[in-house]
Amino acid sequence: MEPRNGGGYGPGCHHHLEAGPDGKGGLEVLCRSHHAEITALQASMRAALRRAQKLELIDETTI
Repeated sequence: MEPRNGGGYGPGCHHHLEAGPDGKGGLEVLCRSHHAEITALQASMRAALRRAQKLELIDETTI
């Protein structure tokens, strides 16, 4: 399974329950509360990565 991590929902094998021939895609079915928990965690992780990247850019421009 390949987490969407905010990757959108365009065409692709990520809509199928099983991974494609290349091993990518496939859904994991979660109950509503676990879906909310997992997507909130993924969003927090993406936000932390964006903050870190922003700090790196600030450091690079102030040198």
